[in-house]
Amino acid sequence: YGEDTECVGLARLGSEDQMIVAGPMKQLLNVDFGAPLHCLVIAGETHPLEQEMLEFYRLKEGSDHKENGTA
Repeated sequence: YGEDTECVGLARLGSEDQMIVAGPMKQLLNVDFGAPLHCLVIAGETHPLEQEMLEFYRLKEGSDHKENGTA
């Protein structure tokens, strides 16, 4: 794995303040996920449908964080 490896960070899933963020590992290092519980998913080879969902939660360029709990 490296700094450009595609990952998904998740925090407090199922709660009102859940957070889901996708992006390269180096960008996720700068995201404040807040209080626990946290999970990090390191993506492997993805199906086009999976890639579409990753784009929905992708960290925007120049953004510190993105909250997509109930988009």
